[in-house]
Amino acid sequence: MKAVRYTGRREQFADRLYGTNLVWEPNQVRTLPPHLADKFLRHPDVFELAKGSVTKRGNDDSAEILEITRKEDAQREQAQQAILAMYLEVRAMDKEALASFAQRNYGQLIDRRHSVEDLRQEVVQMIDRFGVV
Repeated sequence: MKAVRYTGRREQFADRLYGTNLVWEPNQVRTLPPHLADKFLRHPDVFELAKGSVTKRGNDDSAEILEITRKEDAQREQAQQAILAMYLEVRAMDKEALASFAQRNYGQLIDRRHSVEDLRQEVVQMIDRFGVV
């Protein structure tokens, strides 16, 4: 773990570049894993390597914030994988299966007179609009 100090001019700095959701105050020191600390230290005008690991408030919540962010990222990835799996499933369906799928999952009747590709597009739009059910 490396201690990194925020030396920027802003009263508060929220990280959006590296996806950590960390919020820094002036001269605040956070203890970070080496791979993240190295990323922040690439910006010497805003961050510097600190000798201590005590923050201005006396407690470092970086580990908890990073863990919450990691869990949220995992949930988001799992949801995306479910959507991709549903897209692949829809791609393999015929007209009857598409109509049945739309009725069962979304309560929508689709016109079976359209081509298979049109029905697939309609079902994919339902997935995009309503999510995986």
